[in-house]
Amino acid sequence: MPAGTYSAAFAFSAATTEKIVAACKERSISVTSAVHASVAGANFALADAAARDKHYTSTVRFSLRPHLPEPYSTPAFAAGLYTTGWMKRVEPQASWAQHAQDYEDEYRKGVTRDFLDAHRGAVATHQRSYGTPEAGFQVKAVSVGVEILFRQAVTFVWTFRNQLNLSVVYNESFHSADQMSQFVEKFSSLLLGGLGVQDA
Repeated sequence: MPAGTYSAAFAFSAATTEKIVAACKERSISVTSAVHASVAGANFALADAAARDKHYTSTVRFSLRPHLPEPYSTPAFAAGLYTTGWMKRVEPQASWAQHAQDYEDEYRKGVTRDFLDAHRGAVATHQRSYGTPEAGFQVKAVSVGVEILFRQAVTFVWTFRNQLNLSVVYNESFHSADQMSQFVEKFSSLLLGGLGVQDA
């Protein structure tokens, strides 16, 4: 039976995030594609021995925020979740660079008007501050999560205050905190190694 939902989280420093963005631009891939390749790589590396030769499938997500009418498509409107996506498969024999390129090709396809008309979803737009300097407040951190009742863990990635963040949400009946910490560490090392970036 499922038990409690927990998360393992990690945030790169602003300096390291800047290096990650620059390395992605140099390789003509998005940060999203590099992150997705690293999540796939961590799944391959940490899989049970019997499953390491099997493919990995996950959701390729697209923001619907740019397609919304104003003010919903601007920071002037309250934060909301608007995403859509579909499943993408990658093979264990491919390199990190090939995975990154496969995801890049998929993300570059984008969504069509027909797809937009047929689907609705959710994505986060994060506002840093509300009100005025005299009467307002600052958002110091943002986290995303869901209640997990099954074996599959869910990975969330976002940038806030110039820092790339990762959170893996899981159910404690199926995964330990140590196991999820290993996943986050492996993800981080694969992302930095794949991009040739030193942590700042």
